[in-house]
Amino acid sequence: MDTPIRKMLEDYIRGGMARMHMPGHKGILPEPLAGAAAYDITEIQGADSLFECDGVIRRCEEAFARRYGAKESLISCGGSTLCIQAMLALAAGPGEKILFFRNIHKAALDAMILLDIRPVWLFPQDSGGEIGCITPQEVAQSLGRDREIRAVYITSPDYYGQIHDIGGIARACHEAGVPLLVDNAHGAHLKFLEEDLHPMTLGADLCCDSLHKTLPALTGSALLHIGSDRFTWAAAKEAMGLFGSTSPSYLMMLSMDMLTGRFAEIQAGTRRAAESCAALRALAAYKGLAPMGDDPMKLTLRPKALGRTGTEFAGRLREEGIECEFADEGHVVLMPSMQTPEEDFIRLREAILLSCRGVSWQSGEGKLPAGQTESLAGGRPRQAMSPRQAYFAPKEHIPLTQAEGRIYGDIRWPCPPAVPAIMPGEVLDKRLCKIFAASGKTQVKVVK
Repeated sequence: MDTPIRKMLEDYIRGGMARMHMPGHKGILPEPLAGAAAYDITEIQGADSLFECDGVIRRCEEAFARRYGAKESLISCGGSTLCIQAMLALAAGPGEKILFFRNIHKAALDAMILLDIRPVWLFPQDSGGEIGCITPQEVAQSLGRDREIRAVYITSPDYYGQIHDIGGIARACHEAGVPLLVDNAHGAHLKFLEEDLHPMTLGADLCCDSLHKTLPALTGSALLHIGSDRFTWAAAKEAMGLFGSTSPSYLMMLSMDMLTGRFAEIQAGTRRAAESCAALRALAAYKGLAPMGDDPMKLTLRPKALGRTGTEFAGRLREEGIECEFADEGHVVLMPSMQTPEEDFIRLREAILLSCRGVSWQSGEGKLPAGQTESLAGGRPRQAMSPRQAYFAPKEHIPLTQAEGRIYGDIRWPCPPAVPAIMPGEVLDKRLCKIFAASGKTQVKVVK
């Protein structure tokens, strides 16, 4: 497979040109960056230009589009954040509505504020404190109730590895004449599994992949995929250029370009890792750790049966030399990849066995501390103003004890679990104040 960006950079280095251009290090940096510095250039002759590309960068993007089955794929050096900003800009104009499932990343809220998009929320159903997935029927019903909705936006896989019925939701969207946007930041590997679960395969109109999260690419490397004729490459480039840096990293683009030369290796490695994950998931289930999620490459454990919270269990794994991706009161999230050595899978297996030793699974242990199981499921905060209006309105900090009935003005929130309890512009009620108190908050930022 051709890797045009790498070839261009290596040809430039061999040419021995005097670097009378940015960056200021001129290809010379001390260790540990010495080996990478020569490849870190700017948009010189022959290097193409990310947001107006027609050379080596464009060829790299075309290689990704072919492999992912997209009509177009666009490189991002601003992570999935930049892709999310572009997706929302393409899908709706100022003051228009998009239907969002509530488990959005902060990047989507930030873009919503910048673009003045009005959210219509889909909340998870009550499922014993765990968030669930939305159904195509729920999406269709919401679209039927509000004909002003311009697009549907979901996060899949979520942080715990749960995957929505993308195919069914896409059909519901298309029957209503609106596009489906998928934050697939955690799912770049889904294309390489035995069963292809990637949103581009299943009918999404736009989706983003954070290549760096699950594939061997530098942090911040991402793709925006276009799956339908509703959106064009040119319009997507323009939208990305609106938010993205005019100095994209050629080191990041090099790491993405090198993926295109390793697709067969990535597929084989991902499938091997998925088999190792399956064995660990079976062990965790046998030991009562109740693994959850549909993503074969993510291990989300729930250590209640150990009498521990997720954060305590993560600390126990750390003592055994294993650093997890994320932990909260009820969950521990582990993210292996095709690059994970077999000895690390063995180490994790031994750590699970050691941590579970001597536990009585019928003892009734494992309840979380009081106040920590408060769930958003079933809660529907009242929206008094748009996120943009709340963000730019005058605000003040007040004691939590005085917050009931006030409009929330912050862009940070507690997530019990992984679903924002409240968004800017929504009204604090008694239940929400209880959630804030359980998270240790004593003051909140509200609209004056």
